[in-house]
Amino acid sequence: MKLENGKIIRGKIVASAHTEEELTEKSRLIFETRIRNLRDVYISELEKGAKEIVDGPLSIYSVQLVDVYDEVIVNVTQPAKIKKYNSFKNNLILRNFTSKADHLIGSSQKDETQGRLIVLYTTPLGDEYIEKLTSKYRLYCFFIILGVALIYIYLVKYLLIPVKRVIGRLDEAKTMPPGIIQSPGSYLERVYNDMSRDALLSRVNHKINEFASDDLIFWQVAYIVCRE
Repeated sequence: MKLENGKIIRGKIVASAHTEEELTEKSRLIFETRIRNLRDVYISELEKGAKEIVDGPLSIYSVQLVDVYDEVIVNVTQPAKIKKYNSFKNNLILRNFTSKADHLIGSSQKDETQGRLIVLYTTPLGDEYIEKLTSKYRLYCFFIILGVALIYIYLVKYLLIPVKRVIGRLDEAKTMPPGIIQSPGSYLERVYNDMSRDALLSRVNHKINEFASDDLIFWQVAYIVCRE
């Protein structure tokens, strides 16, 4: 969403001749002029042009000119635009969209970079396409969150809680006969109950066999005594 939004806004900014061509040309003159007073004039003109843009209706809130050493030469900014221009209509979740466009300032005589013109921008007001795009992605986001929530509930109900209940029964079975889980709601609990019943039946059968064996021995001894 942010990437697509940035491409749309950047396209609108680049389409502005005043933003792209005039500021770039004024920036080049600043770097190439060696006369200090004339250079100051060009800096003032760039600041004036940048202020017109920053104070205007475009979503640009900052224009900076830096040299190759990142030393700031011109800096016109209005950060209040970020809060003013970002709204629920044109932002998906956080209302703080910002991005930047870097324009390299080359030399008119040499093939080298003299500096950069940095344009910082936010979401434009009243852009119908961006607002529709935001609504579409917000709907996608809703279904994603809903899907994740349903998966989480399913895992908790049919995996985490059953595992906890089964482990609890297994711990109890160390000191007493295995107990049955009442109202099993998952496959794991039903399997445990089946195994628990089998273990109990096996235990009962073993006890019955022991009693039957002891009873048989008793009658055999009694028979031998009577014969003697």
